[in-house]
Amino acid sequence: MALAAAALLGHFLLTWRAGCVGLDPRRAAGFSASVLVSAVFVGHWAFLLLLRDSVPWQVWLNPFAGAMTLGCMGGALVGGLVYLWRYRMWRTELFEAGAWTFPFAWIVARLGCWWNGEELVRWEVLWAVALGAVYWGARRRDWAFAAGLLVTFGGLRLVLHEWRTIQHATDWWGAAAVLGCGVVAGWWRWLGVRA
Repeated sequence: MALAAAALLGHFLLTWRAGCVGLDPRRAAGFSASVLVSAVFVGHWAFLLLLRDSVPWQVWLNPFAGAMTLGCMGGALVGGLVYLWRYRMWRTELFEAGAWTFPFAWIVARLGCWWNGEELVRWEVLWAVALGAVYWGARRRDWAFAAGLLVTFGGLRLVLHEWRTIQHATDWWGAAAVLGCGVVAGWWRWLGVRA
């Protein structure tokens, strides 16, 4: 339930944010749908491949029965890139708008996990609240929201990795990849501002 509410909140916030920064809200809605669908399916299949020996067959059929967070982020990136390629448009502002909405939707998504007893999730909720406050305050500015999101989230996941009861190398490497993508996004943004 929390995941569905987070997806809807993220979708509507992204559409609203895109309109605020001068993008076509209709295209932003399509971008958002593409990102959400690919995030859910890639995240779910990554989760299943990681835990394939201990997952009952019913879980395989339900995309909301479990997902790997970093798989979801990778799926979202692929879904967004495919959407931009399909419509022959390259608007990095759509990724910036999506990154701006992420903390607000993530609060809702992870509160559901927290209520279900996942202890470490409280740090992700607190991170999302802090980042959401910063992003809300900067909503009228042209910031590198994607770089800020990826660097801080990747760093947080690397720190939390040591505290997890079940540690997978894929989680560590995925968090490192997210952090690296954030550095690249920040560098790309810096080059664009200086050009």
